[in-house]
Amino acid sequence: MVSFELEAVSIKTDRFGWSQMSAKMKDRLTQDWCEALSPYRYEEIKNACNKILMNNPKHVTNEQQVKRQILKERVHALSLTPIITIEPPRSPPSPEEMERRRVQVAKLTGRAVRGSEPPKQQSQAQTQKNTNMANDAFDALQ
Repeated sequence: MVSFELEAVSIKTDRFGWSQMSAKMKDRLTQDWCEALSPYRYEEIKNACNKILMNNPKHVTNEQQVKRQILKERVHALSLTPIITIEPPRSPPSPEEMERRRVQVAKLTGRAVRGSEPPKQQSQAQTQKNTNMANDAFDALQ
């Protein structure tokens, strides 16, 4: 594909004398283009050749100009990409800070927030009643 672009550019500008050039010379030019442009995608090569010819139609394009144009387009594409900054992970708040936050939320919402007041103690009778209810529910499932 790169060799096709070389031939197309050469014929468009016709300054190489591509049609009168020997096969060995054509092979050498094609090899140079392929070596220089092999790291790039075909679409990038084609677009770069077109852009160069649009800017200066009578100028003979070489592989280094194509390479420069591709890199220029990549830089332009990168400049349009938004930069994402990643904040470093925060350390967990201290127990004092957590308590302060809980109290603040409790004041704002008018409710007790988990951890802001000590848990209520359950009576022995209530614990036994809850255990019996759980056992009965489990037996009903079987």
